[in-house]
Amino acid sequence: MNLQWNTEVSKNVLEQLLDQIDDLASADSFFEHPWVVEVSEKASAGNPDHRVLIRERLLGNIIRFSGPMNDDPNFPFYPYFPTLGRGKTRTALQDQVLNLNQPPKVNGIHLSISHNSQLGGFVISDCAVGFDIEDRNRITKNLIQRVSSEDEIRQAPFASALWGAKESAWKALQQSSHTNFKPKVISEVQITNWKVIQASQIETFEIKNLTMSESSSHAPEGRGCVIYLGSHLFSFFFIK
Repeated sequence: MNLQWNTEVSKNVLEQLLDQIDDLASADSFFEHPWVVEVSEKASAGNPDHRVLIRERLLGNIIRFSGPMNDDPNFPFYPYFPTLGRGKTRTALQDQVLNLNQPPKVNGIHLSISHNSQLGGFVISDCAVGFDIEDRNRITKNLIQRVSSEDEIRQAPFASALWGAKESAWKALQQSSHTNFKPKVISEVQITNWKVIQASQIETFEIKNLTMSESSSHAPEGRGCVIYLGSHLFSFFFIK
């Protein structure tokens, strides 16, 4: 299936988002590690083919950033994720990524997918990652009160920012091998320590209770950010 990914609208959104991510990495070295972001309105929940489209685009990015595959020795090497793809054929990667009956999972990288009625997309990262796309007008005061403490609501810049922070942190926590904190619902994720990145549309945050797992060689460090672009809110959380 050959489905269109970008239109001029989503290209503009992605360009603005990547500019903000560059500003974030310049202001906070925690976010300098390799990660790839793609978004498009063609991948929104309004498109009946959005799940297939996201998986196809995801597979293309994984191949692009993984280096040469066993069945394609001439494929150009991009050293962003050098451990990905070793010992795997392209067919094996297709089976892991394109199967809609299971979450996409590839050894050596972490993936997170999100979509709403307007946009859809994904993040590829070298560490545990959670990604959420929100319509800033969707999250009401009553909704956020159901999943948040009074202290969280008081600290958060907006209800939508708090919701996105909880969603992205919850997703990252499920992936990470460095922490034994695996919340069942987003209300168990407590967001704190909001900080504004000066002269930008970005705010960073942390979570409480990021405990170390017995199998981890180091105490985990987790940080997240929300980026505001018009009516859209993009939230990312990473655990190293």
